[in-house]
Amino acid sequence: MRAAEASAAQLACNHTSLDGLSREADINPQSPIVNIIEGKGEFLGGGTTGLVERLDSGDVVKSPWAGRPTALDCRQEMATEAQIYERLGVHPRLVQFKHWDPIGHVLTLEYMPNGNLKEYVQKHGQEISSFQRQQWVREVTEGVELLHSHNVIQSDVGPHNFLLDIDLSLKICDFGGSSLDGSQATVAPGVRYRLPSLGGTTVKEDLFALGSTIYFIATGHEPYEELTDEDQVEKLYKDGVFPELSEVPFAEIIALCWRQEAESAKMIIELVMRSSEKCQSS
Repeated sequence: MRAAEASAAQLACNHTSLDGLSREADINPQSPIVNIIEGKGEFLGGGTTGLVERLDSGDVVKSPWAGRPTALDCRQEMATEAQIYERLGVHPRLVQFKHWDPIGHVLTLEYMPNGNLKEYVQKHGQEISSFQRQQWVREVTEGVELLHSHNVIQSDVGPHNFLLDIDLSLKICDFGGSSLDGSQATVAPGVRYRLPSLGGTTVKEDLFALGSTIYFIATGHEPYEELTDEDQVEKLYKDGVFPELSEVPFAEIIALCWRQEAESAKMIIELVMRSSEKCQSS
């Protein structure tokens, strides 16, 4: 699920049995293409990999596109996403994975009623407390750390890929184009979240994007949002010129990510906790 899918799906989290996915070897992207033109439920949106629908049960299903030249790639990405969900298991920072259909290559996930972080902040920015923003910074970092601790690099970290549950807690989602066990990712972050020296799929790539995500949470807007020319943003990044941080919460952490000096998401979590403790004591 890329940005459009994450936004539309509005998924959420709690574990049930993984019927049809007992081990990673069960996932076979070479099985026959299944035509999914007939809808399964309420259409929520679509992206590069497939379409997202909400069932009468309340769950969300993500199905690969069929009948197009990229159909095999879509099924492969769906299979990779299922492998990643299975490996990550149950975690408070992860959208709940409920079921994998290896024949239709369909994922069933929980529904997240408050949509994705990007749209929520854009809609409710003035109403969001500093405490809530601190909590979100910790939660997005925990989500990225969860992936990295299981040898997964999302390669598209951003506020569009964090969904909000009923209590406004964040959960990470969308691993269709992600890297698993060192494989090359098939997606890349948007320019404002992209490491300027992007050459391959690395942890540093996710950490750079995490810095931009924390900036978005802290300020309510994306880095260089005022610039409409993305080539200009890319050039500034390559020149090491980033937005001013002197008045931005979590400035030190954001700068570490942007300068590629952050060693791990675990390190960032520790810094976030320290920063939050200082804010609470002051």
